[in-house]
Amino acid sequence: MKITKKELHYTRIQTKIGWISVLHCGKTIQKLVLPESKETLPELFSQEIVLILGPDRVFQKSLEKWFHRYFWGDGKAFDRAEIDLSAFTPFQQKTLQECQKIPFGTTVSYKELAIRVGSPNASRAIGNAMASNPIPLIIPCHRVIQTSGHLGGYSAPGGLSLKKELLDHEFSKNKRKNKEVSTLQKPLAGIR
Repeated sequence: MKITKKELHYTRIQTKIGWISVLHCGKTIQKLVLPESKETLPELFSQEIVLILGPDRVFQKSLEKWFHRYFWGDGKAFDRAEIDLSAFTPFQQKTLQECQKIPFGTTVSYKELAIRVGSPNASRAIGNAMASNPIPLIIPCHRVIQTSGHLGGYSAPGGLSLKKELLDHEFSKNKRKNKEVSTLQKPLAGIR
């Protein structure tokens, strides 16, 4: 994904899983980097950015509140987040937007997500769209797993161990709040 010719703010938020970096233009989130990344700022973001500014203190408070709510188990913590997917193909945009609808504490398979976006034979393309997700957590690609129940992949720093940690966190918080899970959404118990 290329972010072009914008003045962007770079904000770091300390969370339960470590520091999370957010690149945003106004209140629109362009990229979110999960913790433990060994990449440096220039490697993370396009060379075409005109200027990277320090944190926007007002928006930083909103970001901190959203992440705090998420880690306390609020499945709707990111509902007000604005995101920019304009650099993606229509298929990728549709896939990432549909992924954003997967409820907290539940999972769907790559196949199920392909069906939801109207391309039932595109499981591999769904996986590629998940791997290109610039805004993990807010677009919860960690909730997409293999039909077999195996985790599949996770391209964010921390890989599969972070994916499992996020799923375990959501399941434990969700289990207390809601015992019912629809037939299209598999519970996280037994994930391999």
